[in-house]
Amino acid sequence: MISEADRLRFSNIICKRAANGGDDCGIGTLTEKSLHLTLKRYFAEEGACVEAPYMGYIADIMCGDDITEVQTATLSGMRDKLSAFLQDKHVRIIWPVAVRRRIVWVDPESGMIMPSNRAAPRQTLMSLLPQLIYILDYLCSPSLLLTAVSIAVDEYRVRGGRMSRGRAADLKLDRVPTELIDVTDMRFPKSAEMFIPDGLEPEFTRVEFSAASHLRGRNLWAALKVLEHLGSIRRVQSSGNRITYRISDRNHA
Repeated sequence: MISEADRLRFSNIICKRAANGGDDCGIGTLTEKSLHLTLKRYFAEEGACVEAPYMGYIADIMCGDDITEVQTATLSGMRDKLSAFLQDKHVRIIWPVAVRRRIVWVDPESGMIMPSNRAAPRQTLMSLLPQLIYILDYLCSPSLLLTAVSIAVDEYRVRGGRMSRGRAADLKLDRVPTELIDVTDMRFPKSAEMFIPDGLEPEFTRVEFSAASHLRGRNLWAALKVLEHLGSIRRVQSSGNRITYRISDRNHA
């Protein structure tokens, strides 16, 4: 949980960046996106080293024995870093969850911005679960903390600004945070319990987990693989392509 003081400090960081024309306010580099920069500034304690070289890598934030990494796209790039950092550091991974999202269209010629009236799909904490497949070997380290940051964002796009599979597709320019909503710290395997969807029966199939979690395709496969690895669920029966799982007793109690 966060306090009103935390929300105000987050808002002040946003306002300060806006007042400086979106510059990095002395932190990071001009090529960084707004979401990454804002989160890095929010979690950087006074006196911390930002973009600090360590063991052949660049740590987003380093303060004494603590390293903080802000990941806004995928955790796939964290495997090698964790292999190095966790040898003698405590590592915190920050993962933003856009629980409120507004699309803002940008005219590429005039620069005019036009907020969309259409409600944009929002993320949930479940979006983190498939990403954990990339760091399974380090997930249960006592020196690793994962922090999901629930935020509201404005997503700036150019309509038809890129090509995808031979067709025009929207070009995503930037995600600009507008509000801090909540912060959830997780340590595994204990925190795996929060990824068991409400209302899921003690025994369930892939289809039923997909319906409850809203995960599909590879994300669904990865999510189930992670929960199996953590001991939160186990396979109890297979018949052709139909696989049945059971929620572990400690999660279903």
